[in-house]
Amino acid sequence: MTLKSILYEIIHKHPEKSLEQLAEEVGMSPSYLTRAALPDKDDVENPDLATGCRFPLKKLIPITRASGDFRLLDHIESALGRVAFELPKNRPGMEKLYAELSKSIKEFGELVRVIGDSMDDGKITAAEREQCKKEGYDLIQAVALLLYTLDPKGDPRAADKR
Repeated sequence: MTLKSILYEIIHKHPEKSLEQLAEEVGMSPSYLTRAALPDKDDVENPDLATGCRFPLKKLIPITRASGDFRLLDHIESALGRVAFELPKNRPGMEKLYAELSKSIKEFGELVRVIGDSMDDGKITAAEREQCKKEGYDLIQAVALLLYTLDPKGDPRAADKR
């Protein structure tokens, strides 16, 4: 799929919101939003079918929020060899848990980066293997601290103590 085909599906085939509702929430006219989601001349065999209307980049976040559909962002992340996921909101009283969650995510990213760097030349040296293992153990430690934070004995806000 292309960005335009995903955009077309989000705008023209949204299961809950009409094109008019999305246009209002994004702050665009329905006619412009309709045309902006149609293929570009580079995307169709017959350039006469293209609208010549580009989707404004500044509306990417608003259309994602309005539709609740993250496929555009997922497509961009995939094209860049990256991955993204939704983080929970940090709630009052949950700062320690959120901090440990953030550390675990950071450590996972470091492990992936080190393994990727190690694989760049098609082989993993003994030193690179040791660095990967170190990052793996750092991740395990971060996840263990996260799980410890969830322990009801250590967290007065744990669900089973309410």
